[in-house]
Amino acid sequence: MANSKAELKETHVKTSFSLFYVTFPDMQSAEAFSRLCLAEKVAACVNMFPGMKSVYWWKGEVQTNSEIVTLIKAPSHHKSLLEKLLKEKHPYEVPCLLEIPTASIGAAYEKWLLESLN
Repeated sequence: MANSKAELKETHVKTSFSLFYVTFPDMQSAEAFSRLCLAEKVAACVNMFPGMKSVYWWKGEVQTNSEIVTLIKAPSHHKSLLEKLLKEKHPYEVPCLLEIPTASIGAAYEKWLLESLN
């Protein structure tokens, strides 16, 4: 007997990915955190951008500092894991964590992301 269309339909739950924007005071702490994310399989890839300058309010005063920007490529549902690692390992009292959901990802790259996390 032939299978019904419902039986043939693949039951695949798509993993959504986000870019998590996190800043660090120096390359050493950015790279250490990036490697921790990879070792813990929280992220598949982290890009580090040195040379960013930040101007911001901190404890009632305007501060200016150089920072390293990281873009952490991870499943959206790993946000709580990232928050936990940041709380434990980040040198800032209040680390920046901004989630940027992805609208779409190239099929080959998405496959690589998923394979990297298994």
